[in-house]
Amino acid sequence: MFYLVIGIVLVVAVGAIISRSRHSEEPPRPESGEKTPSDSAVPALEEASAPPSGEAGDFVVLSAPAATGEQQAFPKEEIIPLKPLLAAEPISSPSALVSATYSSAAPAQLSADSPYSFLGAPEAKPKPEPALLRWSGRAGSIQVGDLTLRGPMAYWSSGPSSTPEPSCIDVTLPVEFPGENELPAEGAASYADMTPMQRGAYLQWLAGGRIQPPTHVCQPSLWLFGLERRVLSDRLDIALCIGEAFRLLPLLRWEPLRQGLVKFITWMAARIWLPEEQLLVFVRSLPAVPPEILNMLLRPYADAKLPLPSVIAFTLMRASSLGGPRTIPHTDDLVAQFAPIYKQRCQGGIVLSKPKTPIFVAYVPVNPSLAGDKNAVGGVLELPDFFRDPTDFNSLVAAWQAFLKEAVPPAEPAEEPPVPAREEVEARPDWVLFIQGLQAGGEAAGEKPAEMPKGPAVTELGNLADLMEIERARTPEGELRKPPAADRKKIVEAARIEGFLIFPDLGIAGKEYHWEDSIVVVPAETGARSSQDCNAAALLLEYAIALQGLTEEKSAAELRTRMDDYFSLSSDDHMRLEALSSVLLKHPTDLENIGECLRFWLSREQRAVVRDLLMGLLMSPGDLTEERRAELSRSLCASLEVARDAPPPVTVERTLDLGLRAAEVLAALFRD
Repeated sequence: MFYLVIGIVLVVAVGAIISRSRHSEEPPRPESGEKTPSDSAVPALEEASAPPSGEAGDFVVLSAPAATGEQQAFPKEEIIPLKPLLAAEPISSPSALVSATYSSAAPAQLSADSPYSFLGAPEAKPKPEPALLRWSGRAGSIQVGDLTLRGPMAYWSSGPSSTPEPSCIDVTLPVEFPGENELPAEGAASYADMTPMQRGAYLQWLAGGRIQPPTHVCQPSLWLFGLERRVLSDRLDIALCIGEAFRLLPLLRWEPLRQGLVKFITWMAARIWLPEEQLLVFVRSLPAVPPEILNMLLRPYADAKLPLPSVIAFTLMRASSLGGPRTIPHTDDLVAQFAPIYKQRCQGGIVLSKPKTPIFVAYVPVNPSLAGDKNAVGGVLELPDFFRDPTDFNSLVAAWQAFLKEAVPPAEPAEEPPVPAREEVEARPDWVLFIQGLQAGGEAAGEKPAEMPKGPAVTELGNLADLMEIERARTPEGELRKPPAADRKKIVEAARIEGFLIFPDLGIAGKEYHWEDSIVVVPAETGARSSQDCNAAALLLEYAIALQGLTEEKSAAELRTRMDDYFSLSSDDHMRLEALSSVLLKHPTDLENIGECLRFWLSREQRAVVRDLLMGLLMSPGDLTEERRAELSRSLCASLEVARDAPPPVTVERTLDLGLRAAEVLAALFRD
């Protein structure tokens, strides 16, 4: 027992010595009133019994208060409580999730800064991005449903494209394919605006390799929009796109579109300086070659002072005004017959000198989506003008005339058209009796009248179809389909042969027509056509009445009177416009449809000409208030999608110039 007491005493003494040594190594304590971090972290037992120092988990000797004069033999030993810890420390980064542990007592509702909020935060859904505009060239393909377009040379996307492009084929849009004898309406200004049936007809034309004549003008127009973007904006596949345009040219029956395509090919050929072989392929397919192309063919030989080859000389004489009004085809046999005559008469070939006067080639893209693209604005190119002085070609002209006498026989006089058989004449519809019946307020009875009816007659387009026994197709729901362009053309040509004109014009592509539309049939000379000024005045009158919402004949008469300031109209033209306005006041045309048609066919500069003329025409009355003038100006500019510039000054010279320019601009809309 004695030894046990001695051991305990030794252990206590050694512990006291160790505690004092630690106390001597600690830094001095702060002044009274200050606390150390260890003091704030360890809760005190009592103010009087606070330890001099110590970390959490250390064992120290605490002395209890003793009586006076007494000293305690054995000190009391106690343990300071441990520092409390969270179940998980706050997480500083998502990577800490790998090693973090959490208490099961996590609250149900978590705040944004809670350590448990990483597990409960919902995943952010990515926002849908616009589809990319992609190009599919000759070696590519586009899959639209079950239809595969191989080498379409067109843009496509899998949704609304981030780049606005009217020709873009959105593969997510619905498509319906027409039947064997079924044709959709004439289409729209963009692929997205087409009906499913119109998209199906367009895609079938592309899938067929673009070797068949398109059914509607909107099909080649949309496809050419894509070529313009590829060449002018992307600046890629230039030669390939020109080659595809060459191939499409013979398939087009719309003369305005043909002229626009020839201008596009000419400008691009001059821009990249197309090789001579490809230029010759181009000119072989044209009855008349633009002078810019001929200047391109002649320039290399003038620069090198070399004689013109026989094929170039033949092309020059055949397709230019130097050869005279007579045209002959471009064949290898004719070139072979021309070569010896040319070599003999021109001493081996003529050598041209480079002219000092230039000729300029300008082009403005017709694709509406390129209007704001600074890189696709077209431009102006300069070429030498070899035709300013035709005396350099005198020897070539003499050789050409000798060739025509020897190789090309004179043209035989045209035979008179055969007289139709009596059965064919009797089977033709009687337009004269039909018009007289309309003028009399009903069907005329009796024999065929001897004289042509005088004055216009108002009827519906469907009545003319019944007269010519044209079947009006219906939808599966029983509704009448819109009259196709072929039927409208057939009606117009038959009326012209019988000596009648139809207003409004039925041949404007992109404009909506219905069988129940009211029309005016006016007498004219057999086979006559209305003048260019009359056609333009009729369309602008139709546009102005729809824009103003006119219902009174007095206002329409004022419009017709002011038309004389812009156009050269005869008394017959005024009679036709008066009859047309009487129909339009009762059945006005849809304003949006006219504006859409003009936006499709005319460039921004051309629409500005129409805007200036209509603003001068509509703003002339002095009784219009400023609010009404501003309203008409806003509606007109919004319909044409042009800027609201100040109206031009009203002068005689200005109005005549505007009328001439407007007639030339609108002439492209009217078909023969």
